[in-house]
Amino acid sequence: MQKIKKQLFLDYVQIFIITTMKTNQQIKDDFEQAGISISDWSLKHNFSRDLVYRILNTNRLPKRGESKRIAIALGLIGAEKET
Repeated sequence: MQKIKKQLFLDYVQIFIITTMKTNQQIKDDFEQAGISISDWSLKHNFSRDLVYRILNTNRLPKRGESKRIAIALGLIGAEKET
């Protein structure tokens, strides 16, 4: 029973993450509204500024490595659920 509850919770979290992910433009708008530059955000989170700009200016979602970590931090994609 406990395993089923845990799985239901993980499924709920995954659905929540998927429905709360943002588009590149929404993220750019959020930065502008908050008055934070993308460059400042990338420095604060120890990410390559150029890589953050590349991710925000492309239509492809990163699949691995630092690019994927950046996309997760930005809210472009959800973190994979652990099994």
